[in-house]
Amino acid sequence: MSINQELHDEVTRLRAENAALRSELASALRYGRDTETLHNDLGNLYVLIHGLFATPEREVVRAVVRDVLINFVGTEEVACYERDGDVLRLAWQVGVELPEQTPLTETELGQACLDGAIRVMTPAELQTRRRDQPSAIVPMRFSTPPSEIVGAVVIFGLLPQRPHYGDLDQQIFKILSTHGAVALWASAG
Repeated sequence: MSINQELHDEVTRLRAENAALRSELASALRYGRDTETLHNDLGNLYVLIHGLFATPEREVVRAVVRDVLINFVGTEEVACYERDGDVLRLAWQVGVELPEQTPLTETELGQACLDGAIRVMTPAELQTRRRDQPSAIVPMRFSTPPSEIVGAVVIFGLLPQRPHYGDLDQQIFKILSTHGAVALWASAG
């Protein structure tokens, strides 16, 4: 084997090793970013749960729910209804004009409360959503007997930089659905 062939083989081996190291480095950087994002998300979820139970005052619980939706989910078109017998009464709204009350049985919002399922539009559905159509409905209820519907959060539009709902949004919705319900129920006095 000639010296040129040996050098060529060595360069080829080093290039392959270099490519493998670059791939490992890229993977480690992605893992670092993923870990940082996970830690940030966990911190945000902790802030949410802590805020829900930090005080027994209903207006403070409502403010925590509103602030989390505006700042963490990224919406400026959102409302919260609370149950009052067979109707849902508007507790607060931001960026939308909604009726003061809605029946618990005859509307999409009421049906979401009754079946207890969080409804979130897919990215494709968000592209064709009518402006008056909710992009997410989060029923707030607890299922321990007796099952209790406390209310619901209705989100319409997301901020322009938020093209769709992500994993953290789904976690926030689950927490609001259960822990938010308990916090509102407990603050009712």
